[in-house]
Amino acid sequence: MLTGNVPNLEELEQKSAMVAEDSWGGDVEEVLIEIETAAESCAMFLSALSPNIVEETPRQTWYAFFDSIPRSILYDVCQSDKLPETFQNTLLHHPDSNVRDALAESETLPETIMEKLAQDDNATVRGTVAYNMKTPPRILGEFSAKDKHKEVRYAAALNSNTPIEKLEEMSQFDTDETVRRVAYGTLVKEIYN
Repeated sequence: MLTGNVPNLEELEQKSAMVAEDSWGGDVEEVLIEIETAAESCAMFLSALSPNIVEETPRQTWYAFFDSIPRSILYDVCQSDKLPETFQNTLLHHPDSNVRDALAESETLPETIMEKLAQDDNATVRGTVAYNMKTPPRILGEFSAKDKHKEVRYAAALNSNTPIEKLEEMSQFDTDETVRRVAYGTLVKEIYN
């Protein structure tokens, strides 16, 4: 467990759960700021570690470490721009798809990690990559627009970074009518904006 400048994580997780259940009597914004601060502290702690320590430590050890961080904070850590790429690489293999999904929401992921997440076994993770406005057009065109799950294609159809030729293809030939309509709508917006 992290110590030092990081707030009491168990206490913060309890507050977070109370906010989620609408039973928190205090300032919700204050709790959200505390969670964000804790996540940034965790990410900064991780960025201070030597890359050799990170690479030489078995992945399972890091999973155990990440599992010791309350989920509400871990999800923010995944999205932190201070989280080093070595840990992004570790988290992209995390057994919990919710952790990988939170990582896929990050707007600061390197393209190599985004590409690996676009090929994740979990459709929700792939859909999050497709929906992320920072996902490069190449990834949206190669993976998301062709996905076997309509939810992933739907997310790609909503993303203005999806290449126009893929939007045209989706708007005409996708097997799902909703995906075709959304792709057409995005295509029209892109052409006329």
